[in-house]
Amino acid sequence: MVTVPRPITGSIGSRVRLVFGKNGAEWLLLLNYDNGDTQWQAKNWSSIPHTVAKQINNCSAKGRIVKAVDFGPDGAWYVRGEKPDGTGHHAWWGQTSASTTIKEWTGSPHPVHASFGTTDFGTETYVVIQGTNGYSFSNNLEGGLSDRLKRIHSRSKTIHFVRLFSGGKYFISDQEGMEWQLCNEHITTELQKNNGNVEEIAVAEDGSWVIIRGNNYVSSTGVDQTLKNELSKFYAEQRRYGDDRRAEIREAHAANERERLAREREAQEAREAAERAERERVEREAAEREERERIQREAAEREERERIRREAERAEREAKEAVAAAQLNAATRISSLEATLEKRLIDEACDIKVIEEMLRNRKRSFHEAMQSMPLATRSRITLDDDANTSSNNSNSSNTCVICHDESSVMAVIPCGHLVLRRIHERSKWTTNLPAVSREYAECIANLFGKLKYNVHYVL
Repeated sequence: MVTVPRPITGSIGSRVRLVFGKNGAEWLLLLNYDNGDTQWQAKNWSSIPHTVAKQINNCSAKGRIVKAVDFGPDGAWYVRGEKPDGTGHHAWWGQTSASTTIKEWTGSPHPVHASFGTTDFGTETYVVIQGTNGYSFSNNLEGGLSDRLKRIHSRSKTIHFVRLFSGGKYFISDQEGMEWQLCNEHITTELQKNNGNVEEIAVAEDGSWVIIRGNNYVSSTGVDQTLKNELSKFYAEQRRYGDDRRAEIREAHAANERERLAREREAQEAREAAERAERERVEREAAEREERERIQREAAEREERERIRREAERAEREAKEAVAAAQLNAATRISSLEATLEKRLIDEACDIKVIEEMLRNRKRSFHEAMQSMPLATRSRITLDDDANTSSNNSNSSNTCVICHDESSVMAVIPCGHLVLRRIHERSKWTTNLPAVSREYAECIANLFGKLKYNVHYVL
């Protein structure tokens, strides 16, 4: 950040203090230069009272600048000086009837200005201003000026400056404007021009005058050329100082503006970079999160597919094992029943063979006995082999061996408890043998099963 140079405040004319003596060749000129970096005061005079010149030299010797000065036609004078830092202020005065007031007021912190003039009869007039609107004036001051001072004070307005001249002439500049009493047509015409405020005015006893405005000055004839040269030089140099300082201030502001814009641009770029980095981070994290979720989802899907495959394989394996077990159990049961039935049938076949052998023996004995019987008796006693054959054929048919009415539907392995007929009568040979067997608990251990074959067994 570039330090903005201190501006040169106030107009050029506000830096001028000019006092005339008897004519335009007797003058005191104070010029307060300011180049923006340094302030200094140039003091020039010609044929001024010795006491005033002496006090001005003393101020210069002690490093003071003259803040207020005036001397009147009858010899009254006043000088006030202070150091550039505002300290060391002191005032000197002499040959004035305002001494009591000046002495009293110079001890206050408010600056004191004094102006001296004369009446038409040559007696001293004075006005002493303290601060912005405190005042004191001589009893012989012009009525218009004294009334104005009272009015400005009562309204708490500011008195800029008062200048008194010989012959009762005066000029006042205050917050309400300007007022003067001057017997010179040319100066009056110049004052009436609206071309800027009057910062200073000086009128000599012979009528020579100079009006100091903010950016220029106007003088009458009879004014010392040296004075005019000093004034022209001061205006020119101060304008140059002002132009240079304003250019420096503009450049400083421009540099600061460029620096501010650069900082804002850098800050904006930094913010944009941070926002871009944040967006990239968010996008990257989102992409990474989506990738992780995708990988996790694919892994979960693979695990789910693997689980489903394993469950399917397990279910298929269990189903196959169940089918195999069922088939094995069925085959085992059937094989066991068939084996049992086969053994029973073998036993039955053996029994039948024995019975048939016994029957053949009985038949042989019957026939042998019949041979010994008379023929008539033999005719009445017949052995109907055909009927037996028919009966045997009927027994070998699909008729139930229990009821001899309905067709046989199954073969059972008897338990030996002789409850088969009861089961038949109650169940009508339903296929729910386990329910029947539960009703007859004593047969559970020996009633092994059923065979869906069209064979039967006779108890």
